[in-house]
Amino acid sequence: MSYKEASEDEQTDSEDLVELEGNEESRQMTPEDDNTETIERIVGKRIGKKGVTGNETTVYAVEEKGDPNVILSSTETEVQFLIKWKGWSHIHNTWESEESLQRQKAKGLKKLENFIKREGEIDAWKERTANPEDIDYYECQLELHQELLKSYNFIERIIAQQEKPDGSIDFLCKWESLPYGDATWEDSKLVKRKWQTKIDEFLSREASKATPSSHSTVLRRRPKFVKVEKQPEFMGLDRGLELRDYQMQGLNWLNLSWCKENSVILADEMGLGKTIQTICFLYYLFKTQQLYGPFLILVPLSTMTAWQREFQIWAPDMNVVTYIGDVQSREIIRQYDWCFTNTKKMKFNAILTTYEILLKDKMFLGCINWAALMVDEAHRLKNDDSLLYKALKEFSTNHRLLITGTPLQNSLKELWALLHFIMPQKFTTWEEFEKVHGNAMEKGYTKLHKELEPYILRRVKKDVEKSLPAKVEQILRVEMTSIQKQYYKWILTKNFNALLKGRKGSTSTFLNIVIELKKCCNHAMLIKPPDDEKPIVTQEDVLKSWLKGSGK
Repeated sequence: MSYKEASEDEQTDSEDLVELEGNEESRQMTPEDDNTETIERIVGKRIGKKGVTGNETTVYAVEEKGDPNVILSSTETEVQFLIKWKGWSHIHNTWESEESLQRQKAKGLKKLENFIKREGEIDAWKERTANPEDIDYYECQLELHQELLKSYNFIERIIAQQEKPDGSIDFLCKWESLPYGDATWEDSKLVKRKWQTKIDEFLSREASKATPSSHSTVLRRRPKFVKVEKQPEFMGLDRGLELRDYQMQGLNWLNLSWCKENSVILADEMGLGKTIQTICFLYYLFKTQQLYGPFLILVPLSTMTAWQREFQIWAPDMNVVTYIGDVQSREIIRQYDWCFTNTKKMKFNAILTTYEILLKDKMFLGCINWAALMVDEAHRLKNDDSLLYKALKEFSTNHRLLITGTPLQNSLKELWALLHFIMPQKFTTWEEFEKVHGNAMEKGYTKLHKELEPYILRRVKKDVEKSLPAKVEQILRVEMTSIQKQYYKWILTKNFNALLKGRKGSTSTFLNIVIELKKCCNHAMLIKPPDDEKPIVTQEDVLKSWLKGSGK
């Protein structure tokens, strides 16, 4: 079995250049070795039907012809390993036995030895030292990993195509849950068999005229504001999506601010759909004002998946590129997903990236004139001396929107930093702002609120979401256990001899008595159990000691 195409010239890893025989002498490379494949890693193990290995075990071969690994009582079996081959995507993974790998002289067999060794260590750990809870946790993690591996077999988007010498077409495919650096060229016949919709989406993006242009008139002269009375058809109604009343108000407020050339802060409480309101605002500009970008959206890595999902749901016609990954991945994005090959015009409408990636590529991203800049979790900009603040401040942007659910009035200086970021010509210097509003605490915040009203929208659930039940808080008072009371007394009276119980060490950890008392109220032995207690041998005894030491 060989996946090598005649036109390819694959390099090998340094660890694969030399393989040791039993006598530990280096094996000479033969001409046949040039056509052998290299093991990248082993991703699975099974007891399979003897001889059922190679091409017939790939995902697409099994889907087309059925699974040949049908084991009957009389079937001869063998241990098989699921191999990820270097330079090939996960859909080309094959089940191989040690015998089949040696027969085809595959490179990287040391990885198989390491995998077998690690599996043996895990089996020994399960039998000797692991308790049932540890094994359950391990099994859950293994199952999650298997689900992740399955997602590698689906194309997320096609980013390029090329014609081969024989006239056939190859597509460059970016795979789900994998970075752009793992994108692979795949034969068009194979892609058409399963992912025709991805091909259609790619061809649609390549032929699209809805691409960013510096000649857009609304960038130079904003149109008159027109209130959106009801949700437009293109904004999800035709797909069964509906905006809440307060989200429609938020959309109108964002649109009004944009028409007035006011950069603003959307500070709704968490859970009111700030992400959806922001995406709908961009999609509204895309559809009604023919403003096709480029939009730059900065989000934390933890919310990146949610932003990608909401863009697909609420703005399906926008070409949104997720600009993350290592140096190689970002280079592939710039090469294939950034500009059209012939005209060098931008092909994307919006870029989704993180703060860290922006700081790494600030020179490249800072050269673009952005139609709008959106920053999620914008309270990260409350320090006007931070690297992110200074980098973004230099970006050329036509409009800025900060998104944060965290209350902004922690300090007047932090509030000014956010306002200065969005409207530097309005809120010029901190000294001037402090001079006007520095005594707001004594004289009241009326003047400050009136000045901020055009630039900040802050709503809470209890005011806008009337369907939510009233919040009920119940306080259950519980007594401390006897051991908690004893430790509480020792901490309060600073009885270090009793607390340390013969241990050598510093008493500096008890400097903050209030914190130590709080720990004791949570659990008497939260940090370390006392040395004079009997050793706990079983898991049941551990659980009982935890329960007895806690008043909750």
